[in-house]
Amino acid sequence: MPSHFDNTYHNIYAEPEYDTPAEKKRYEAIRAADEVLELKPARLPTRAEENEYMQFLAEDFRSDPWLTFRFRKYTANPKRIPWKHSRQLKRQY
Repeated sequence: MPSHFDNTYHNIYAEPEYDTPAEKKRYEAIRAADEVLELKPARLPTRAEENEYMQFLAEDFRSDPWLTFRFRKYTANPKRIPWKHSRQLKRQY
């Protein structure tokens, strides 16, 4: 760990002062390990994937019942598809 941190206005560009070269190597290794374990954001979908998903949603919305007591369950949300599948399985049973 550096023995001194610069808390001035230019601390962004200042380098910490280390006691020994071994301390500097240790601190840099810890910092590199922390950077390696950072989570990467998910990649953005391509235009073709977006179009495919929009077509899937359009077809899925068309297959919804027009009149239902639980119409809020059919709105666009993460629980839409499991709700729809469970309803279909119950009707088949």
